[in-house]
Amino acid sequence: DDTTAEWYFRSVPRSMYSIFRCSFGDCGTADGTPMAEIFLARSGGIWLSLLYSGFSFMVMIGLFNVISAIFVESTMSTANSMLAAKARERLEDPERWARNFMKLLSLVLSRMCPPDQELLEAVNSGTLTDSVLMKLKDAKFSRAMFDDLLETNEHAQQALVELDIPKAEHKFLSDILDSDNSEWIHLDEMLDGLQRLRGCFRRETIAVDMMVRSIQKKIDAIERWTNPKGDDAETASVDRASVWALKHVGNVAAAI
Repeated sequence: DDTTAEWYFRSVPRSMYSIFRCSFGDCGTADGTPMAEIFLARSGGIWLSLLYSGFSFMVMIGLFNVISAIFVESTMSTANSMLAAKARERLEDPERWARNFMKLLSLVLSRMCPPDQELLEAVNSGTLTDSVLMKLKDAKFSRAMFDDLLETNEHAQQALVELDIPKAEHKFLSDILDSDNSEWIHLDEMLDGLQRLRGCFRRETIAVDMMVRSIQKKIDAIERWTNPKGDDAETASVDRASVWALKHVGNVAAAI
């Protein structure tokens, strides 16, 4: 009779299956009577009740939660790894960097007063000759103009977002890029600063780092002034590095 509890434990295989069912909460006979109530009514003991309650608690609350936590942790770990790989791919994409930096540079040059048409046309066309690169290396623009550009121009905002610099941080950019507090932002400061600010945003750390570098440049300038016979090879190397970085960005942007 499948309405009695004994029927579900008539053999070892059947008993194992019945215990499996009870472990998942389906512990009833064919007519819906819980088998636990049948056994407890027959035994009449408190210890069997406590044993069954403890077993149900351990399986339903303990074991299942542990298994669920393992699956959730594995899923979240995989998702985080995929997000990190995607972010790394974006940061290492030279075309994304070149395209959006040149777009932002073009908008900055168009806001300069008066605008340098030669530089603007060269940047828009991607033809960065040596003379243009030297002028770009010495180009600078005011913090007020840069702040106004980022506040009013959607194309400039979108270019920075494409470079993984969120909109919430745009209002701090001029303060970070102006590492020497001169109220002017040089193009090499903009190039170096935006590269450092991409991805995982560490505004305070990067601002301090750029300020220290600016102080180091001033100390080097004082040293060269006090020792005019010194070797200027290091200064020339820094200038060549800035020009090379600008030229590389321009070449990548022109090839897109």
